[in-house]
Amino acid sequence: MTTQEVLDKRAAARRWANNVNADLAVSPDTWHYLLSEADIASSHASWPALKDIDP
Repeated sequence: MTTQEVLDKRAAARRWANNVNADLAVSPDTWHYLLSEADIASSHASWPALKDIDP
């Protein structure tokens, strides 16, 4: 999925995660995002593989 709309949504999700992680008032936790069904499919139903996908 490499349409411009998908790439724009990915960039927005990345900005959101970066902003939340930079704000210490939000939480001490680290936030991430999961965007596409393709990522889920490429992980072959493996949670460790899914977590290792480079956002």
